[in-house]
Amino acid sequence: MKGKGFQSVSAFIALVMVLVIVLSGCTKSKEEGASGDKGAADSSAGKTADATPPPLLKYSYFMGTSDQTYPFMNNPGDVITPIVEKKFNIQVSNIDKLPNGMTFTDKFNLMLASGDLPDVIEAGSKSQLIADSGKYEKLGPLIEKYMPNMMKYLPKKDWTSGLYKGELWGVPNVQIDTVDPKFDNDPSAVPNADWTLLLREDLLQKLGYKFTPLKKVQEKANQTGKKPTFEELQIDPPIKTPDDLYQFFKKVKALDSSIIPFDMPNYFQGHFGTMFGFQYTWYWDVDTKQVVTGLAAPHAKEFYQYMNKLYKEGLIDPDFPVEKEAQLQEKIVAGKVAAYIFAQDNSAANAAVDKITPGLMYHPIPMPVLAGVTYPGIDPFSLVHSEFYVKKDFKDIPRLLQYFDWFYSDEALDLAIWGPESLGLWVMKDGKKVFKDEALHQALADYKPNTIADEQYYNKGLGLLPPKFAPSAKAFATAPHFIHYVPVSWQKSYPFAVTDISTLATTIISTKNLDRNNVLLSGGTKVSSAAGNWIWGDLYQKVSTTLYTAKDDETFNKNWDTAYKTFLDKGQYQEGQKEMAEIAKTFGWGK
Repeated sequence: MKGKGFQSVSAFIALVMVLVIVLSGCTKSKEEGASGDKGAADSSAGKTADATPPPLLKYSYFMGTSDQTYPFMNNPGDVITPIVEKKFNIQVSNIDKLPNGMTFTDKFNLMLASGDLPDVIEAGSKSQLIADSGKYEKLGPLIEKYMPNMMKYLPKKDWTSGLYKGELWGVPNVQIDTVDPKFDNDPSAVPNADWTLLLREDLLQKLGYKFTPLKKVQEKANQTGKKPTFEELQIDPPIKTPDDLYQFFKKVKALDSSIIPFDMPNYFQGHFGTMFGFQYTWYWDVDTKQVVTGLAAPHAKEFYQYMNKLYKEGLIDPDFPVEKEAQLQEKIVAGKVAAYIFAQDNSAANAAVDKITPGLMYHPIPMPVLAGVTYPGIDPFSLVHSEFYVKKDFKDIPRLLQYFDWFYSDEALDLAIWGPESLGLWVMKDGKKVFKDEALHQALADYKPNTIADEQYYNKGLGLLPPKFAPSAKAFATAPHFIHYVPVSWQKSYPFAVTDISTLATTIISTKNLDRNNVLLSGGTKVSSAAGNWIWGDLYQKVSTTLYTAKDDETFNKNWDTAYKTFLDKGQYQEGQKEMAEIAKTFGWGK
């Protein structure tokens, strides 16, 4: 899924469905989304009463979830979009995105001031800002009327996380929560992923920790045909608290002083700090029963005291404040890093460990949590992942919503996954579609860039899931779609096999780091966004350095007091807290 705000999950999700598993085929029911089924409702967006084509309808699209450029924006080989355009006589007239380095709030306010607003905006957690502009339609009632396919997957009772002032303002990108017990017997339903800590298995063994190496876990999964469980992936003794983790780092340094116990990009402080309840976003702290963020979180000072201890004792890479991602990757693949929370290439990291000790790799563990802290999570999990907002004055909103609804139909999903029959990629075998060319199947199952997987599949506009990070067809990428799990997939036509245990294990462990309780909140206005902007800008880039490099307690406390007061002022903390307290009430907090 496209999304700068969701980069924290995309690195794992990007591989899960394509690299992790190829699953068992069974006779699919209509509820599961059988290939070729027309879906819950065949949209009338492309029909008129006398069966003549409706007039051409165009809309401009703005991608507010990312400043990245994606293949669908200029894909001359896309064979899917022309089919969809012909079916509905609806086209995207213009595609725009966030400028590099600009926040959505700033860009939206510029567009609002200039009067140059797009017809459709895709954005995450921005209903407050967009709705309060008065320029975009409240779509909830219209969705109930015109979008039966989407309602099948996201009934009104599940809209809560996307509501603002009790209303749904955009058409959701639907995220199905695959940890639901009903998916236990669906091997394709890999848990939604987040960041977590990964530790070298060879060092864990040398230090006396007991666990099943991931390659052994993979062997068992392929023998039994069942996904590994959370319990199968645990280490003993567990690393449950920040102090447990600190003790592990100390043991690593004592074992081999040439190894860096821990490394991370500078901007991951907010993820690492969740052990102490430190977050870069607003959240409802269930312990203190108030909305907090940043340095005002109850244990934020303890987190930076912890960082100070790691830094002074040489347990974190001293270069991490200025280190580039590529430099971190080089150290990991050189076997110099014991634990990390981010790597550019996890497969290369695992290969490095396997070279040192054959059969071993990096092992994921749950995020440790400070005793007495109710873990807020790293990133929010929302069934309403992000939304498509439509201008009030758009020419034909009902027809556009019927068109959007089609993308949740089984007919649409089948087209995107398998392509039209004329493309010649599939044949029917034992009542299921399979790829005509087994080499294409293998290339998709073990994806690598610039192979026939790209040439014959993704470059043709097929595919709804990563590794392309967005649907490959323009029509599908510029309309609402599923995030992470798609009910129709080519994997369901093939036998179960785990091919990437590292990614699968990491998703099983890290899914618990997602907030499923709606405690993580998002600032939408300039006031409520000020705290997060200060954290990402001033705190990470310069202020935090004065904290973890402080040479003694007196210096630390002095620097902390300065940083804290600056945060309250520049982050407009009190004003933002008041605003976000009202948002929290919409989720039932603080009433």
